[in-house]
Amino acid sequence: MKLRITIRLVIIIGVVVLLLVGCNSRSNDRLLAQVGTSRLWESDLRQMLPKDRRAISVGELQSTVNRWVEHQLLFQEAMRRDLTEDKIYKQQLRKIREELIISRLRETIISDSFPDDQTLKAYYARTPTLWVTQTPEVRGWFWQSTDEKEITSLWRQTRTDLAPTGGVEFDWMPVSRLGPLTQDLLRLSPGFFTQPERWGNRWFFVQLADRRAAGVVKPFGEVREEVQLHYLIDRRDAKIDSLTASIRRRLIDKNQFSIADLSDLAYQDRSKSYLNSPSTSPKPAVSPSPKPESMDGEAIEELFRDMEKSERKGK
Repeated sequence: MKLRITIRLVIIIGVVVLLLVGCNSRSNDRLLAQVGTSRLWESDLRQMLPKDRRAISVGELQSTVNRWVEHQLLFQEAMRRDLTEDKIYKQQLRKIREELIISRLRETIISDSFPDDQTLKAYYARTPTLWVTQTPEVRGWFWQSTDEKEITSLWRQTRTDLAPTGGVEFDWMPVSRLGPLTQDLLRLSPGFFTQPERWGNRWFFVQLADRRAAGVVKPFGEVREEVQLHYLIDRRDAKIDSLTASIRRRLIDKNQFSIADLSDLAYQDRSKSYLNSPSTSPKPAVSPSPKPESMDGEAIEELFRDMEKSERKGK
């Protein structure tokens, strides 16, 4: 009897402790929404937002919360209807789980130490096709304004100045990224200016510093970060190939590995056989090339995107 009372007492104390810990962990948090038993806290919302955001409006925040609420309403209704017992759902869930676990494995199979420049230059020399320009590229300076008269006056003053100042320098980029100035930049010689052009709700002009054609191998110093990224990916893939080969050999030794002859299945009716349909299995994602760390470069890209959007709205 005393033992039962002691056990119950321990359980009650444990529950109280958990409740107190839970309350303390949320004491500095703010509840933003609740749907049934699900709650959205301010800390949860912050994790849902893009990490590289500069600013976000109240409207965008409200839209994010509204999407969460709608998601929870539908999810809880699906749970109420016992749709989690659906066989197809369980199969898909198992596949997603397997892919996530494999992705985690891939992340762990990466060299702890970064390669030195000598190793990277050797890799760069072995893989020249990776660093070739795909389209004509330009670099230079640009001036922009929302006032046509202001930009025209600035253009007249700047193009006659022997040492123009005040322009924003941009590094190598596809010439098509400069919208309506593309054709002028393909014709101009380095040092010359384009005519002022309207792009969306802004006016701007460019002084061309240099231009290079498609098919030119970029210098190592310019693409070093990309070279390092590709090198690490190749190293990881080589390690994964070595790992799978080792696992395969181990299973063969235990008589636990075999692949059946599929030649007889290849002659099934093509309209019915799933073997003739394109594969839909997800492929491992290749990490994107790192973006320049320069805030100026990001600001330039953001400005160009704004001009493209405003131009589309104007049409």
